[in-house]
Amino acid sequence: MRAEIEGRMDMHAVDIYGLSEVMGPGVSQECVGTKDGLHIWEDHFYQRSSIRSPARCSPTARSASSSSHPLTKQALPIVR
Repeated sequence: MRAEIEGRMDMHAVDIYGLSEVMGPGVSQECVGTKDGLHIWEDHFYQRSSIRSPARCSPTARSASSSSHPLTKQALPIVR
């Protein structure tokens, strides 16, 4: 679908991930030149990810968490 849109409209289409409750239009975006995945806007966000392996579960059981802390907005950490 992306190739069809780019061909018909003579433009580049990129993926943009956004959360309206955080910053409005975007949190991360794909590079136009490489289109190799999303890159977090590090000038506006501090990203933390952790993977934990609980002691009571099987060795293959894991839980993960990710938190994004806006640097240009105050008092609004988002945990997903």
